[in-house]
Amino acid sequence: MQVTRYTLMLLRAYVRDRSALFFSVVLPLMFMLIFGALNFGAFGHVSVGIDDEAQNADSARFTTILEGVETLSVRKGALADEKASLVKGDRDLVIVIPKDFRLAPTPAGAATAPALTVYANAGRAQQARVGQALLAQVIAQLTFAVNRTAPVVAIRVESVNARDLRYVDFLVPGILAMTIMQLGISGVAFGLVAAKQRGVLRRIMATPFSPRRFLAAQVVERLILAVVQTLILLGVALLVFKVQVVGSLPELLAVTILGSVLFLCLGFALAGAATTENQVAPLTQIVTLP
Repeated sequence: MQVTRYTLMLLRAYVRDRSALFFSVVLPLMFMLIFGALNFGAFGHVSVGIDDEAQNADSARFTTILEGVETLSVRKGALADEKASLVKGDRDLVIVIPKDFRLAPTPAGAATAPALTVYANAGRAQQARVGQALLAQVIAQLTFAVNRTAPVVAIRVESVNARDLRYVDFLVPGILAMTIMQLGISGVAFGLVAAKQRGVLRRIMATPFSPRRFLAAQVVERLILAVVQTLILLGVALLVFKVQVVGSLPELLAVTILGSVLFLCLGFALAGAATTENQVAPLTQIVTLP
């Protein structure tokens, strides 16, 4: 009962502290709104995965040429792994080089040239189109160098539904993690050291209120605030930026609570190591900055 009353008292004090509310809720919201509106990373490199089934000199040469294209970010791997990355949104294109691949004129008896199978990310249509255009350009240059007539390689494109993750979709989890970290480390360390300097802890120890209950109330208060902050920030992200949530909300809250507990442990450790508020700032920076 005492823990519940003290927890409610801490929550009331926290809500009345305008500076605490600003740094824990308003400041993260400002970061998210500013960087989300700027939309950094709208278009960067085209991520391409290559499954080389030919494993010959011509396929190696072709892969090297693609790696030399500045706009393309090329990764090599097995088809299953690359297609899984494509579905997750980590690849814009996946190119399968067939076993009969060659950079030579099509033999007289062959009906068609060897065909590259290209899996395109439908969720990142702009990047996929740019990648296909660059691929066609490379094939045209190779064809001109070989026989200057019919293409030496054909392209067969298949569209794959995948996640369309934008810059803001990567930004929001970072903002959430930063907020939980600051609440657990800086909030606890500064608050306890300030209470220690003002003699508040000494007075509490002189009351029937045990240190265990005192710490329990501190932990419960921070966990409640972490969950509330996460819900507020996530709600704004969903309403304003239509952020995609991959996974479930209960799992997110479970990770939030686990992360809060870990950061609280660091915050209590730093509060015990620091004797003045001036010592808290550099100590918390040493931990939070990395």
